[in-house]
Order: sequence, then structure tokens, then C-alpha cells
Amino acid sequence: MSVSQGGVVSNTNVNANGFLGVGHSGSATDTLISGSYYSSGYYQQGYINGSVCVSGGYANKTTINSAGIMTVKYDGLANSTTVNEGGVLNAGISGQVSNSIINSSGVMNVDTGSATKTTVNRDGSVYVYTGWSGVYGFGYVNSTTVNEGGSLTIRNGGTADNTKLYGVMFIESDSYATCPSGGYANNTEISNGGCLTISSGGTADNTTVNYLGTLYVYSGTANSVTVFTDGYLSNSGGVVNNLVIAGGNASLASPGIINNAIITSNGRMYIYSGIVNNVSVSEYSFLEIEGSALDIVENGGYVEVYEGAHVTFAQNTISGADISGRITVHSNTTLLDANVNSYGSAYIFSGGVAENILVNERGTMFVSSGGTATQITENGGYVMTENGANVSFLENTLSGITVSNNMTVHSNTTLLDANINRYGKVYIFNGGIADNITANEGGEMYVSEGGTATQITENGGYVITENGANVSFLENTLSGITVSNNMTVHSKTQLLDANINSGSVRIFDSGVASNVSVNGNGKMYISSGGTATAVVENGGFVMLEDGANVSFVENTLSGINIGHSATVHSKTKLLDANVNYAGEVHIFDSGVASNISVNGNGKMYISSGGTATAVVENGGFVMLEDGANVSFVENTLSGFNIYGRDVTAHSNTTVINVAVNSGGKLHVFGSNNVKSLRVVSNGHVLLYDGASIESATLSGYRSSRYVNGEYIYETTFASMTINSGGIANNTIMSACAKITVSSGGIANNTIMIHHWYPSELHIVSGGVANSTTVTASMFISNGGIGNDTVVNSGIVYVYEGGTANSTTVNSSGNMHISSGGIANDTTMTGGSMVISEGGIASATTIAAGNMRISGGGSADSTIVSGGYMFISSGGVANEITISGGQMNISYGGVASGTTISNGYMVICSGGTASDIVEDGGSVQVVDGATVAFAEHTFSGITISGRTATVHSNTTALDVAVGSQGKLLVYDGGVASNTDLKGVRTYTYSIGSYHYSSHLASMMVSSGGSALGATLNEYAALTVLSGAIASNTTIKTSGSMYISQGAIVDGTVVDGGTLNISNGVTVDNTTVSNGNITICDGGIANNTTMSGGSMFISSGGVANDTTMSGGYMNISSGGVANGYCPKFCEKHL
Repeated sequence: MSVSQGGVVSNTNVNANGFLGVGHSGSATDTLISGSYYSSGYYQQGYINGSVCVSGGYANKTTINSAGIMTVKYDGLANSTTVNEGGVLNAGISGQVSNSIINSSGVMNVDTGSATKTTVNRDGSVYVYTGWSGVYGFGYVNSTTVNEGGSLTIRNGGTADNTKLYGVMFIESDSYATCPSGGYANNTEISNGGCLTISSGGTADNTTVNYLGTLYVYSGTANSVTVFTDGYLSNSGGVVNNLVIAGGNASLASPGIINNAIITSNGRMYIYSGIVNNVSVSEYSFLEIEGSALDIVENGGYVEVYEGAHVTFAQNTISGADISGRITVHSNTTLLDANVNSYGSAYIFSGGVAENILVNERGTMFVSSGGTATQITENGGYVMTENGANVSFLENTLSGITVSNNMTVHSNTTLLDANINRYGKVYIFNGGIADNITANEGGEMYVSEGGTATQITENGGYVITENGANVSFLENTLSGITVSNNMTVHSKTQLLDANINSGSVRIFDSGVASNVSVNGNGKMYISSGGTATAVVENGGFVMLEDGANVSFVENTLSGINIGHSATVHSKTKLLDANVNYAGEVHIFDSGVASNISVNGNGKMYISSGGTATAVVENGGFVMLEDGANVSFVENTLSGFNIYGRDVTAHSNTTVINVAVNSGGKLHVFGSNNVKSLRVVSNGHVLLYDGASIESATLSGYRSSRYVNGEYIYETTFASMTINSGGIANNTIMSACAKITVSSGGIANNTIMIHHWYPSELHIVSGGVANSTTVTASMFISNGGIGNDTVVNSGIVYVYEGGTANSTTVNSSGNMHISSGGIANDTTMTGGSMVISEGGIASATTIAAGNMRISGGGSADSTIVSGGYMFISSGGVANEITISGGQMNISYGGVASGTTISNGYMVICSGGTASDIVEDGGSVQVVDGATVAFAEHTFSGITISGRTATVHSNTTALDVAVGSQGKLLVYDGGVASNTDLKGVRTYTYSIGSYHYSSHLASMMVSSGGSALGATLNEYAALTVLSGAIASNTTIKTSGSMYISQGAIVDGTVVDGGTLNISNGVTVDNTTVSNGNITICDGGIANNTTMSGGSMFISSGGVANDTTMSGGYMNISSGGVANGYCPKFCEKHL
């Protein structure tokens, strides 16, 4: 349907896929649109569920519902539009909308158009931006109200003016835009939970942060910001210019910057990192700095500079101030002619200057080292100075005052005729004078060295004097009083017939107290020279120094509950009592206690000469000195948890199924009835003489934090300490557990599990651990001993003074012995042992795994039946038996007395091995090594599938070399009557046989000798230059290979093959069967043939051959000299 100029439609429904077009001056009212609508005319009071375009036209009081879209552009106007859930209102190119309401899940997009007086309700959203690179203008909103839960986003050139923000607002740039740029906001007011976030190059001017409003600046810029009371600004990466904190709070973190700030009206700024330039701190305001602050103006506020902060202060003078808050004076700041009044505090730091300061009652002043404060008048206030402070005081006399707060008296100050009442504290420093002072109940007076206080009347108050103080007391007697505060009794003061309830009394030298009852929560201290007679201990605490004159009145306390500190001296008896939470009882010499139950978090101490009988340990702590007379009643502690307190178990106390948790400690004395104990993170068990544990499980905790690209691990151990005489049996170290066994302590059958969580067992100072299973870490040192340890994984360290006996190191286990540690009778079935820096290993058997000996380490009587032994620089091994496995000696390593019957031994360049006994094993000597072989003959063995060597001083006699066996004879070595026999195997596959030969071989190097060797089937003998082979028999399938320069004599070829070539000369050979081949410079002298064949080819020479049988073939170039067949004259 089309409505042309002047046309009118009313009460029209446009359904899905329908179209309604209203031309210029056309009119559509009360229209429900579910299809499409295009208007350049007038559209009023419609409901949109479809699509509407207002182009140059006017829409009034429109409601946009779910899936409805209205676009206003090309000077189109939309007034009083309501956008509901799922609806969208677009202000496009030069489109204008006003008085719009955006409800939950409704959206308004302002793209190169404008919107004024918009209200955004909860979950409604408005987006302001420029999608045409500014060619058609920029998105603009004015006078927008964003209510709680609503959101406004300004980006990419969009602008928002005069916004009232109770919801959230974002000013940012759109990185996906063609020309991304930041959004801009002016005159924004944030209140009551509203939050503005500036990021990605956004800019905000003239922002006000009111009560419970928040401004976050992640990047971008905020200019002219004011933060009022309970408002908050956080800058963690942007720039804030011209900031006023008027009662609000602000924080700064790197790389954020704040320029030109004023803190006033109880405002507070915290600089974590980042930089503040030019900040003024006014009265009642606070600036705390961990990062950097430059050009700070202290103007009556408080500036706290933390360690590591970088600060500078601008010059400023504060004059004539009345200070009732906190004020700081740093370098470049001067405070003149000021009054520090009630509740005011002035802090003068290094470089700061204060002059002519009056410190009045309840005012305080602190002068740090390097600070200067001159012409101070103490007028009832408190002045504290550090060493290195430069201070001076004006003369002032305070007379007839009543003190009920803190005050000081320094030099030039005099306090006369004063009363110190409750809460009052007077400090008399060096040069200060006080006279005729009455310290009343609750009042306190402290006189330092060099201070003077005369005619003091102690009237229930508390007076403490240092050595070097000049003091005197007036006579005073206090009688029949009840003490509920701290008080003192010096010379000339008497306390008579008094009750001490919740307070404390200190009797000093020459002070006198008589007939004083110390009741529950009361305390009495008698110093040397003090006198207290007829003292009644009535549940209170009495402590006396040596030299005190004290007597007690007989008193019996029965059936009481103690939740405080109490003492029992001579003549006092405590019967049938409970020591409860926070209770603490001290039984001194001649004091008597009977039938006492020490409950959870209660404590009881019995001194030498004290008596405590029928004590019940019920979760509390009982400690007794030598000489105390103590007995315990049978009691069982079962099924409870120990948190943050100490618990004891002496004889007759049984502990079953108890958990020791964080901060808890269980002390076991003389009890052998502890089992099923559980110790967790930060819990601790201590065993003392006579104590034993039947079973326990320890399980701690390991946490991690990710810091600066790496994980930092923190371990909280569950721990146990076994002291002299203590025994722990069957302990499981589950995870993050630590056990320390010290002198005389024993740990039996300890098992570690969970090697990926670090547990530690420390054996020190005479402690012993038997039958330990290690999967984490065990440390043995300083007289500690570990017996029968099994190391499955993890590691055992044996340090100076530590000894490990009969240790088994399995696969994945490790053992380190160093600094004087000793390991005896160790068996290695895998894993690793490292010996260094004075460590010693004795009688070690290596069945698998490896042993490494280096700088200063040594091993004695080692058996290597498998695995590896490495000796490097500074390492020494003595008396080694190698029956399998391998030993390597590298540069600087030394081995002495090695016997090798199987396996391998390699001595590298720079390594040293002496007294080597070759007994069928293999020794490889690398050039540059230093070796010496002991005289030895081994015989009657069979070498199959391995290699044996024969060096100088070694003889191999009657040795059999089998399949894949090798016998290597080196310079000076002799092999006599060696029998070599290999095998040939075959398999049948895919219609044919496949053969495989497994040779038995012997090689003789220069200087070595092979005498009477027999080469059977599949055997081979190699004779190198300079070697000797004599009386060798080569049988069927046997082979002999000879190098030029070898000496070969008396060979018998009986079915095998002898090849002579390349300059080799062979003498006195007998051939009964098999073949002899001579070629390429080979020479055979005095050969006797009774069978077999001789082949002489080019370059081969046979001299003086005698044939009684066999066959000779001489090819071209072959030569036979002195040939004598069986029918020659010589044989006729």
C-alpha cells in the first residue's frame, strides 16, 4: 500500500512481507507494523514488530517490540519512542531522536545521528559511534540518563554530553572500525552505583563522581575530574588531568599518570605504582605512596611514603594552623606557629621543619630522625622524638592539672601538683621535671634516665622508673582497697589488707605489702628487696624474684575452674580443679595440687619441689621440671582434633585416632600408647624420652601461585620430631611430611608415598631410622644413622657424620654421599648413587643402576654385577669386583685393585687403574690412560656372548670361547690352550633355509701371544702385527687371519682355512685337511702337507714344502721353492 501526498491511513495492520509507504505530507496513525514501513511523512502512535524507516519524516509516540526495527535518518525525527525487549532504534545519517525510553533488552544505535533526553533502563543498551568515518557527521547524545543496570557505550568518534549515570558507561574505540578513534564524553555525573570506564583512547571532560559512583581509567584520558565523598576513581593505565578529590577515594597503578591533583575534605589517594605530578594534600586528607609522586604540596594533610617509593616535595610553609587531624611535614615543608589540639597529630619527618609549636592536651607530635622541631611548648600534649631528631623546647610550667590522657615532660617543661587519673599516662624524659605528683588508680607514670620526679604519691597508680632516673616517693598507706588496674608499691608505700581482682600489683625494692589476697585474674609481682607477707593465693598469679621477702598464708582451693593464670606456692593447695581454655597453673616448690584435670588449651607447669598428683591430661599441656613430684591418672584421648594449641601425653595417657591440625602440637612424654595418629598441614608431633608411637600418618599441603610468568610453590609440612628416647613405629609420610630424628631418637618402618609432593626425613645427631621406604627425600648427617633403607624413588643424602647401612636403591631411587658421609653395604638394583666431596661408600653391590664417584669421593669393596660405575676427576675406588655391568674411569679418576670376571672396564685418557686382575672380563685401555695389571692366570672358563681381555701379566689358560664370544689378547698377555667353537643356526621360511653363523673369535694384538689355540667350527683367530700365534690348530670351518709382522709358527690346519697374504710369513705349518691359500706377498715356510690343499697364486711364495699327501695348485705368479713331493729322493 502506498499513501501519497495528502493521503491518510488509520487502524492499519501491515503483516509479515507486507509493505506500507507514506509519502511526503502523508499520514499514518494507530498502525501495527509487522512487515516493512517507509515514511517521509507523519507516523504517530504506532506499534512496530517489523521494520520501519523514517527518512525525512516524523514518528511520534512509537513503541518498538521484539524483532521490531525503526531507523531514523536524513533529517527524520522520532519523538517519545519506547524500545522494548528485542526492539532496535537506529539514529542514522542526520536522523534525530528525542525523549526515547530504552527498556530491558532494547537497543538504540546512534550512528552519525543524534539523540537527546534518552532514558536507559535496566538491561537496556545505547551505542553511540560513527560508522561512516565522519563523512556524514558523528553520533551524538545529549542529556542521557542511564539508570541502574542500563548501559551507554561511546566509541569511534561518538560524543555524549550531560550524562547522568546510575548504570554503566563505556568510552572506547572500535578496533574493527575503518578509522578507529576514541569516544568522547563531557559533563558526566556518576552517582549511586554508576560506573564509567574509559579505555582504548576514550576521552572524558568535566566528570563528577558522586556518592557510590566509580570512574575506571584503563587507558585514554580524563580531564577535570571531581570525586566527592564515597566516590571512587581508579586509574590503572590512562591519564587523568586536573583531579580534585573532595572527600572521595582514588587509586593509581602503573602505567597510569595523574597530573595536577588536589586532595581535600577527607579525600584519600593511594599510589600503588605509576606517577602523580603536582599533588596538593589539604587538611584532613590523605596521600599514601608506593609508586612515584613528584612536587607534593603538603598543605595540612597526611602523606605516607612507603619503602621503595619515589617522591619529591615542593616548598611550602604552613603558618598559624590549628591542627585537629593528622598532618605530615617532610622535606621542603615548614610548619610555623601552629597549635596541635585535641586529637591532632603532627609528624615531622627527615628534612621537615617545625617551629614555635604548641602541643596541647590530647595533641601529639612525632619528630623522626633528621627532622627539626624547635621552640616546642609542651602544654599537656604528647611529644615523641627519635634519635637523630633536632628538637628544642620552650620553658613551660603546668601546675595543678588533672591528667587523663598521654602527655610528656621533656627538658624546660615542669609539671607541678598534678593528679594522674584513670587513662592518664605521663612520661618524664631526660631533663624533664615533675614534683608533687599523685598517681591515682588507673593512672600511669614513666620516668626515664635523666628525668626527675620528686614527692610522688602512689595512690593506686602505676609508676615505672628507669635506672638513672631521679625519683622520690612520699609516704602513703593504701588499706582495704580492691585492685582492678595496674599499680605499683615502691619505697614509703604500703599496701595492706587488699584484694587483687583483675589488676596487677608490683612490689619494688623497699615496698611493703601485707595480708593481700590475690584472687582469680589478679597478679602480684615481688621484686628483689620487696616485701609481701601473709599473701593469700586465691586463684591468682604470684611471681617473686630472688631476694624478695615473701610469706604465704595457708589456703586450700577446691573444685574451681581456672581460665586464667594462677600459682600455687608453699602453704597453698589446689584440689579437684579443672584447668580450662586459656587457664594456666604454676606449681612452685612446696606447692601441692591433686586431682587436677588439664583440659583443652589449659596449661600446667610443675617446678622442682612442687607436687601434682592424680593429674588428668584431657587435651591440655602439662610440663614438669626435674625434681617435680608428679603422677598421672589413666586417661584416653580419642577422636578429637588439635588446632592451634599444645597438648601433652605423659605416662598413663593413651592417644588414639587423634588429628593434629594446623598450629597444633602434640608432645608425647613417657607414653607408649599412641596409635592411629594423624598429622596434617602445620601440625607437629614431638616425642621425648620414653615415648613411643605405634602408628601415624603425616600429610601436609603444597600450594602454588603464578607470579611473573612462573609458578611459585609453597609447602606447609605436617611434621614430627623424635627426640632422645623417643620411638616412632609404622609412620606413613603421605605428602609434604617432615620428620626429624635427633640424638637417641628412633624411627622404625617409616614409609614415604607420593614422591611428587616433597616429604623430608632428617636423621641427625645420633638419631636412628630403621627399615625406611623412601620415595621423597631423606637426609642423614651429624651422627645420624639409617639402617635397612629401601629407596624406591626420591633421594637419600648422607652428609658429614651421617651413616647409611644396608641400603637398597631400586629403580628411580637416588643416593648422594658427600662431605664425610658414609654408606655401608648398599645394594643397587637400579637408580643412582653419587659419591663426592669426602663421601665414602663401602661394600656396595651394583646389580643395576649407576654409581658415580667424583671430586673427593671414594668407594671401597664394590661389587659390580650389573649397571655402571663411573669414576671421574678426584674420585677413588678401591677393591672393585666386576662380575657384570661396566666401570668407566675418566680423566682424574683412580681405581685400585679391580678384579673383573665379567662385564666391562674402560680406562679413559687421564684415568688411572692399578692392580687390575683380569679374570674373564673385558678391559679397554684408551690412549693416555695409566694402567697396571696384576699377575694372574684364569682358567677353565667359557666365554660366550661376551668379551674377555688378556693384558700384560695376565694368562688365559684352557679357556673355551663359545658362540659370539671374544677373547682379546694385548701386549704382554698370553692365551694358552684356548678352544674356540662357534655355532651355525638356521631357520626355515618361505620354502628355504636361512643360515646364520655365530662366531667364536680371538684377536691377538702386538706383543700378545696365543699358544696352542684350537679353532673349531665357526671360530676365527686374528693375529695382528707383532703378535705371536704358536701351535694353532684350525679345524673344519675354522679361520685364521694374520696381519703383516705377526709371528705365526707351528700351525696345524685340520679341516679349516689358513689365508696368508699381504706380506705375512707363516712358519712350520702342518696341513692334514682343509686349505692353505698363499697370495699377494704371503710366505709359507717349511709347510708339511699330509692332506688338504695348498693354493699359491700371484705374489704368493711357499718355501720348503713337504707333501706326503694333499694337493698343491700354483697359479700364474705363484712360487714354490724347495718343493718336495712324497716320491722325491729325500723320501726314497
